Amino acid sequence: MNKLSYWILITVVLSVLSCSKTEQNTNYNLVFEKHIGNEIYEGFIGTGRTITSDYQRYLYVDDITQVYVKQYDLDGNFIRNIGREGRGPGEFPTSNIMSDVRGSLIAVNDLSGFRVSVFDTSGTFKFSFPTQRRYITPTYIIDSTLISGDGGSTFERDLKGKYQFSKFNFDGELISRFVPYPISEKTSDYPARVFQGRIEVSNGLLHIAYLFVPLYQIYDIESEKLLYEFNLADFPGFEIDTERKSIKGNYPQTILKSMEELQQYLSYLHVIDNNIFIMRMSNPYVIIENYELEKDSLKHINTYAASPKILDAGRILDFIYIPQTERFYFAQSHNEEGIVVSVFRHEEQLK
Repeated sequence: MNKLSYWILITVVLSVLSCSKTEQNTNYNLVFEKHIGNEIYEGFIGTGRTITSDYQRYLYVDDITQVYVKQYDLDGNFIRNIGREGRGPGEFPTSNIMSDVRGSLIAVNDLSGFRVSVFDTSGTFKFSFPTQRRYITPTYIIDSTLISGDGGSTFERDLKGKYQFSKFNFDGELISRFVPYPISEKTSDYPARVFQGRIEVSNGLLHIAYLFVPLYQIYDIESEKLLYEFNLADFPGFEIDTERKSIKGNYPQTILKSMEELQQYLSYLHVIDNNIFIMRMSNPYVIIENYELEKDSLKHINTYAASPKILDAGRILDFIYIPQTERFYFAQSHNEEGIVVSVFRHEEQLK
């Protein structure tokens, strides 16, 4: 083999390896800094569930007890409550609300009212429209389009020809439904609830990490085409360590028990630009794997870990990472402070 052929072979091998699983580069410890929303004043969080941000100025938490969306600056200072209890414009009839913010607009999905309301970031109500059905994800804003996740009906089994997401225009008109359920020979026995995923929208792409199926999908929202599909079990830290069990029986308690046995790796998902953060529970630690979307592959960048002693959480509800502050924000049920947003910086682990 001549030198030219040799170097061509080396280049091809390196190229192939770069598109496969990548070893983790840097390990970080998450270090607690402060809580947001635990003071007894207007900024107090009753029961939060969803946390989001515009990544420039504000942080948002939906308070499903006080029927508000709470707005803070990135340092955690309370700014205002958005919305209020009621049935009129800009109001929510009960506590079930979820939200997402894009640019100068924040969309609030009123679960019990079957309605989407849109505000600007000053808290001013802009418009709303009825959805005629229940959606279980925040309503995401992409230009002049809104996307909500259906989630299927309770324990529904016949999923062929059905879709997970709906697209609306700002007049509330249904544009289309897209993203079919990932039915295969291995998953055909699973009811709809097993196909619930963690959802994120970034740069015109819809990211879906399924909770009980080791599948990560990325769709182009405009064309509604599946662009990428990855098997999470192929990545370090997400390997399946017990045999997957098929879900049998029609009783909810039987199905829920099987679902608990299936949940082994994925917990929460956060995407900003091409950076993907996947939280997994690895008893007794909470671990966040950071990947970067490069062409048609996921490249592992960093691993972040927090011990139970540092986290001190009864339950994690959601999380985001804000590059401007270089901080993680966890919405969590804290053992002493109640529902709060916990702020963490990260420090490189000593080798």
